[in-house]
Amino acid sequence: MIIAIVCNGFFVFAPVELALAETQNAYRWRNDDGSEAAASWAANENTAITLDKNVTKRLRFGVANSGTDTEFERTGSITLQTGDERIYSSVIDTVNGFAYFGMYQTPMRIVKVKLSDFSLVDTLVLPEGDNLNYTSVIDVAAGFAYFATYDDVNSKIIKIDLTTFTRVGELILETEERLLRAATIDTVNGFAYFVAYNNHDLTNTDSRLIKINLATFTRVGAINFETTEIAPVAAAIDVGNGFLYLGTTTAPGIIVKINLATFTRVGSLTLESGENYPGILLIDTAAGLLYAGTNYTSPGLVVKINLSTFTRVGVISLSTGENSLLSGAIDVSGGKAYFATGTTTGAIVRVDLATFARDASAALSTNETVTFNSATIDPTGGYLYVAVRFASTRTPDIVRVDLSPFQRDSILGGFATNEQDLSAGVYDDVNGFAYFATGTVPAKVIKVRLSDFSRVDSITLESEENYAIRGEIDTTNGFAYFTLNTVPGKVVKIDLSTFTRSGVVTFNTGENTAYTPLIDVTNQLLYVSTYTSPGKVVKINLATFSRVGVLTFASGDNQPVTGVIDVGNQ
Repeated sequence: MIIAIVCNGFFVFAPVELALAETQNAYRWRNDDGSEAAASWAANENTAITLDKNVTKRLRFGVANSGTDTEFERTGSITLQTGDERIYSSVIDTVNGFAYFGMYQTPMRIVKVKLSDFSLVDTLVLPEGDNLNYTSVIDVAAGFAYFATYDDVNSKIIKIDLTTFTRVGELILETEERLLRAATIDTVNGFAYFVAYNNHDLTNTDSRLIKINLATFTRVGAINFETTEIAPVAAAIDVGNGFLYLGTTTAPGIIVKINLATFTRVGSLTLESGENYPGILLIDTAAGLLYAGTNYTSPGLVVKINLSTFTRVGVISLSTGENSLLSGAIDVSGGKAYFATGTTTGAIVRVDLATFARDASAALSTNETVTFNSATIDPTGGYLYVAVRFASTRTPDIVRVDLSPFQRDSILGGFATNEQDLSAGVYDDVNGFAYFATGTVPAKVIKVRLSDFSRVDSITLESEENYAIRGEIDTTNGFAYFTLNTVPGKVVKIDLSTFTRSGVVTFNTGENTAYTPLIDVTNQLLYVSTYTSPGKVVKINLATFSRVGVLTFASGDNQPVTGVIDVGNQ
């Protein structure tokens, strides 16, 4: 690659964005006395000259690319199902090789992605009432993730077992602790911290920080912010030194410092004019530095803060058009920070931490707009993951960015509209078919031929028959049964010979979210657990396809999600 610059007695520097793999390997001065072919040389290669005032010279650079032509660009995406419009949180488990993305949906959904081949593993549809996710944290060693709701009523923290990828608990917070927006975790000492708002207005002055004991999954306490410290939206933790830092939704922004040992507010740092809405906080605990990315500024700014003195030590402005930083991630070992812009066509901007300078930018595909708080990084594997949605269709993607080199990798798709959230499945080994039900509104059942692994047909269920969860099959009599996440719960019956919907059993009031079905083919009975507190098991006569009874568990035996049946010892 050759770059020619014409100088008229002084240097003229133009912004040229180069990938990290490109390095200068030569230069040579030339006289401005002819065409590119005919002009004479002013000096030998790599030889300096003295520039006289008002005398024009040309300067050529030789640049080598030690990587590839596709260095530092978008590499691929995973397409999720229609209707999953907003992914607002993400956590990563690099030990076991998975990432988890929380959706701002009613009810909430959590997507599990396998990192090794960038594939969609599963989607967990939570029960009704687990609504709207903005923030999440993960405890990889313990094997749990925690997803918070952003709901006006009964805001809660949902506990997910990562091994079984199931919901295993909930913690309902106090009445005024609603709209959970930011979070961080201290896995060493076993605590998580969540920021709650009291109303949707981001100018509200009634925000608080809530402390959760993870071992007992209980609320420890809460502290209120000052009235000027409005709606903290970003959090970063320094476990070693025992401090938590939060960024406010104010202009200029404020960084609030919390002592974790005493769980008290230590103080705050107000940024300079124009350094507004620090919605991203990235921390380098070894160097004792915090990097705050600004939202709602054009272009985006990155503010550098010395944590030992708790002072602002610098700021860099990103390039024109790199506006409104919505998400970020840091690679401390690699010395880089990454900030995702909130533009219609998003970009990932890289910052070199050693020089504290903008290093490069990777543009996403047209109309791929980054969503809040969705970036997560696997420095060892060499990838950054960020959730986007298309500006025109609102369809979500998860984009993978290869940190070195960057090249498009893969996209997961192939199902028809609304057939991508496969939440339940049964297998007919007699006739060679599998049946998959979707977590959509309404739910669908898809028939797949196993001999050539092809989609045969689909059935759309009726109105209010939404969000399939689990399935059971009776190959002897030729029927499949799917439980639905509704209030009250429902079970739908599918005739496999005609591949049609045969009927539905609607549970009684209070028997909500039909979850796990267990079938006794010999006696033609189906037992279905409900996702309630306490749990219940509803008994269904399959011959008449009717509800015949219910067993309510003891107090504290809540939300049964799995089970086995022993039909030989009834």
